[in-house]
Amino acid sequence: MERSLNMFSKEQQRQQQGHDASEKFGIDGLVFPEDILEEILVRLAVRHLLRLRRVCKSWRAFIDDINFIKRHYEVHYSRCKADGVVPSICLGPQVDIYDNNLCVCLVSGHIGADDVIPLSLTADLVRDSAASFANAPDLFGNGIFVGVANGVVCFIWNYHDLGMWNPATREFKTITPWLNRRIRLHRLHIISFGFDCISNDFKIVRGDRRDDGTLSYQVYSLTTDSWKGVTEPSPFVHMFKYLTAEAYLNGVSYWAAQTSDTRGVILSFDYSTDTFNVMDAPQDAIESKIGYRKSCTIRLYKDRLAIVGICTDSEKELCKYDVWVTELGIPVSWQHLFTIGPFPSSDVIMLDSFTMDDEVMFIVASPTMEEETSLYNLSTRTFKNLGYEIGSVSDYVESLFPLSNRPVRSRR
Repeated sequence: MERSLNMFSKEQQRQQQGHDASEKFGIDGLVFPEDILEEILVRLAVRHLLRLRRVCKSWRAFIDDINFIKRHYEVHYSRCKADGVVPSICLGPQVDIYDNNLCVCLVSGHIGADDVIPLSLTADLVRDSAASFANAPDLFGNGIFVGVANGVVCFIWNYHDLGMWNPATREFKTITPWLNRRIRLHRLHIISFGFDCISNDFKIVRGDRRDDGTLSYQVYSLTTDSWKGVTEPSPFVHMFKYLTAEAYLNGVSYWAAQTSDTRGVILSFDYSTDTFNVMDAPQDAIESKIGYRKSCTIRLYKDRLAIVGICTDSEKELCKYDVWVTELGIPVSWQHLFTIGPFPSSDVIMLDSFTMDDEVMFIVASPTMEEETSLYNLSTRTFKNLGYEIGSVSDYVESLFPLSNRPVRSRR
């Protein structure tokens, strides 16, 4: 790899000396057909591609092409899935790397292994915030993950401020407030982040409670750097269990919710059409059984939408988790996959997520009653305590998607 990069540097030097290489894709005089060049470059890490952008104008245009950027992400995500290990990005507190500060870490392999890499958000955030705020913000105060999509992270920090961050390219974007109003968490009803694959645009959707108690919904577009109103869900839904989306899959965010007549439903938002949709949840997954009181949450299980029915028996102090998944990716068709537990309800606090290698991440109560993170192996039915708490975790694969005004064009 280093030898190839050195040869690319020689090509750049020749261009600077007056040799026009801007229309050729080659190394040391060897010209590659465009399709072969793409097959080579699409497999390189982002850090190498950022160096290759500096070779010449034609290289930069090739790497900045939106179709190349999308294919590069898809190739690396597919490779991670094939290996059975999709990296995770975690929002702390995490192993006290930054004491009480907001900590972002990349788990490059299996969660629970030792390959936990702290990511430096400070410089990127300071660089953008210095131009965005008259007063320096509290950079590490109370961060909340809004979501991760196509290698870009969206989160709230300092209670009120929204930002997008690409850890691989080191770009950070402070989001323009809607109507110059900063976020007020006590008024925020829902918020989520996703990617519109039709217009190649990152978007944020939010719902705020007005002074009169009614709700208003808006969507932010990175392309236009502006907010617009969107039509509210129909029928009216409320009583969300989580502020942020519980699952994100193929450009759609999902929440478990209830209608005004307490009917359990699934609310979704499609980022390509900017529309909400309300569909019924499988009744067997959400109805209470004899002796058990049931609630539910939505998660992803191996790239399939899953409903987790949380059953608790207050008399026996037990809880168990019924996992239902969409049949062949069709949200209206569900099948019961398996049941986890029962466990003592005093020990297990929350099911957080499923990993690609048949483990389940739980938030558990430690002997000192502090919250810690444990992995439950579905095959051996045993817990492994990580010894620390992970505040939020999402699958993460690096990407070249830009957040700045860097032009991104299509060659096709």
